[in-house]
Amino acid sequence: MKRTSAHWAAITLLVGLSVLGLRSAIDELGSASTLGQQAATATQFGYALAGLLAAAGLHGRRAWSRATLWVWAGLITLTCGMAPVVWGGAGLLPGLAAAVAGGSIAALVLWLANRDLVPGDRSALKSET
Repeated sequence: MKRTSAHWAAITLLVGLSVLGLRSAIDELGSASTLGQQAATATQFGYALAGLLAAAGLHGRRAWSRATLWVWAGLITLTCGMAPVVWGGAGLLPGLAAAVAGGSIAALVLWLANRDLVPGDRSALKSET
């Protein structure tokens, strides 16, 4: 099955966001002094690794890549919401706004990644045999 530009855009966004997140998480390791900062750094590592794994799975059209993509979406949304609160000292409302923004980006990537599939059609995915 031919890969669409939406498919490649999802993979590109996943890799780009994940690499940036991984680099930032590595930089934050030494300065994460509070429990909140450490938790945000951990979720950042989580979304970076899940995103790279999801991108590899999408590229190989693996069935498990969809679940990994949802894990990435949840972790990046959580990290976006936590960051302004635990690193910037912002209140709950800015954190919520950042989570909505991060969730919107995650939703875009999910939408792009799933455009290839017709509901109920699993033929575009390779099963794990």
